[in-house]
Amino acid sequence: MFTLLSTLLGFGTSFLPSVLNFFQAKEDNTHEINMMVKQAEIQLKMGEQKLEAAIVDGDIREIEAAHKEQSATIRKGSRWLANLSGSIRPIVTYLFVAEFLVVTWSIAYLIMQRDGVTIEALQQILNEDFMILFSAIVAYWFGNRTQEKRIGQAYK
Repeated sequence: MFTLLSTLLGFGTSFLPSVLNFFQAKEDNTHEINMMVKQAEIQLKMGEQKLEAAIVDGDIREIEAAHKEQSATIRKGSRWLANLSGSIRPIVTYLFVAEFLVVTWSIAYLIMQRDGVTIEALQQILNEDFMILFSAIVAYWFGNRTQEKRIGQAYK
C-alpha cells in the first residue's frame, strides 16, 4: 500500500516543477506585458512633448521672422513710419486708459447721483477690476523700463 502511494506521490510530484514553471512563466509574461504598456505610454508622452517643443520652436521662429521683416521694412521706410510704428503700443494703452476712465467716471457719476458719496459707492467704483487693470498697465510699463535697464547694463 505504501509502495503504491509513494509511487503515485513520486509520479504526481514529477509534474510539480512543470506546473510551477507554467505559473511562473504566466506571471513573467504578465509582468513583461505591463512593462511594455508602460514603455509605450512613456514613448507616447515623449512624442507629445517633442511635438509640443517643435510647435513652440516653430512659433518662436515665426515671431523672429516677423520682427526681422518689420525692422527691415522700417529701416527702408521714412523716419515718420519708424516713429509711428514705435508709438503704437503707447497710443493703444492711452486709448484703453482713456476709455476705461470715461466709463468709470460715468459709472461713478451715476452711482453718486443715485446714492451720494458713500463708502459703498466708492467701493463699487474702485472695484477689483479697476485695480487689476491699472496695476497691470503700470506694472507693464514700469516693469518694461526696469527690464530694459537691466538688459542694457548686462550688455555693456
